[in-house]
Amino acid sequence: MDSEIENISHGLNDISAGAHITKTLLNLYPHVDPLSAKIVSQYFQRYYQDRGAQLNYPETIDHQRLSLLSLIYGQNAESDPLINKHGVDAYEQKHGHRVYSDLLHVSAPQSVTRLFDPINSNTIPILVQWGQGKEIVGKILSGQTPLEELYRLLKQAQQYVVQVFGDQRTSENLVKNGVARFDEHTGLWIARESQYDEDFGLDTTDKAMNYFV
Repeated sequence: MDSEIENISHGLNDISAGAHITKTLLNLYPHVDPLSAKIVSQYFQRYYQDRGAQLNYPETIDHQRLSLLSLIYGQNAESDPLINKHGVDAYEQKHGHRVYSDLLHVSAPQSVTRLFDPINSNTIPILVQWGQGKEIVGKILSGQTPLEELYRLLKQAQQYVVQVFGDQRTSENLVKNGVARFDEHTGLWIARESQYDEDFGLDTTDKAMNYFV
C-alpha cells in the first residue's frame, strides 16, 4: 500500500506508519523477498522502535508490573536480554546459565495474546449450533480438522456467536446448567444444540442432564 495514493494519515496513523516502513524497506532491499525473515524482522523492529511508547500496555504478571510490549520487543537482545526480561531472568535463575545457550526465541507472544484486552466487556461470546453453526461445531469438536481449515472455520463461526452478559459466576453456571461448554483447544464457548432457538435466542437457564450427547 502506498500512503501517497491511499490517504490514511488522518485517524489511521498506525497503518500509515506501517505503510511508510514497508515502502522504505522495499526501496532498501529491492531484490529481497518482502516476506522473508530478514524483512519481516526489520519491519517490526522499526515499527516498535518508532511507536513503542504509544503501544505500552501495563499488566501485572507474577506480582510484577510490566509492559506487554516488553514481552515481545527489545533492543540488542543478545547482549542485554530486554525482550521478556522477566521470563529470561526466571529461566536463567532456574537453569543456572544464560538463556541464549538453549533458546533462540525468548519472546512471549501467547502471553500477550492472552492478557491483551483493550476493550473491557462484561459479555461472554458463545457459539450456537444453529444453521451452518451446527456443522462448524461438529468439525471443531471432531479433533480431526487440519489447522488451516480450523482457522477458516473460526472466521465463519463469528456470525453464529451470541453475546451473553455475565461474569465468572455466569461462566460457571453455563457449565453447571448444561447450557454450554468451554473448548480449550479453540478458546470457544459452545452452546448445546437444543439451547438455541431462532425466535427466542439462547436459553441460559435450562439444566441439561445429557450434555453434548
